[in-house]
Amino acid sequence: MRKVVRQIDKKDLIKRVKNSDQQAFQILYNYYFSKVYAFLNSLNLSTYADDVVQETFVILWSKREDLDEEKSFESYLFTIAKNLALKSLRKQIVYQLEEDTEVLEHKSSLVENDAFPDDVEKTYVKILSKLPERAKVVFELKRMYGWSTDQIAEHLDIAPKTVENHMNRALTILKKEMNSMSLLAILLFSK
Repeated sequence: MRKVVRQIDKKDLIKRVKNSDQQAFQILYNYYFSKVYAFLNSLNLSTYADDVVQETFVILWSKREDLDEEKSFESYLFTIAKNLALKSLRKQIVYQLEEDTEVLEHKSSLVENDAFPDDVEKTYVKILSKLPERAKVVFELKRMYGWSTDQIAEHLDIAPKTVENHMNRALTILKKEMNSMSLLAILLFSK
């Protein structure tokens, strides 16, 4: 006996969801959950897929009155999911950069205090010289002189977000350079 898969009437379900029909919402949820999950996997954004899919449907329910049954429901749903996944990814990157910054601050203070031999300090200074000028200035003001983001922004007459961007760029370059120099990386990043 052949199993017949019933095709859902999306327009009707969307109309019902707009009118706060929880049963219709449950049908959409059941139908699209695995599709949204697979979509996130296809974009390599599956790290937070479970949470993102759940939050996608929470947002969908909260904005149900704005749904338009004449527009592509899938596009709307997948856009919400993609944006949420990217937002989660950005948060994770910022968190990781903050952790790396703390380690780098500690290690740079050791270099300043002659905790490492002169040749390692020279290598560190050489790596710093590879930074773009503005990123180097921001890094030095922040890490070596302890200035706040706002102080640097005011001093350089740039936006605080620009200061953060320069700092992130500097940290990315420093981390890459130090990773390419495994001995220095072991010295600078071991706990």
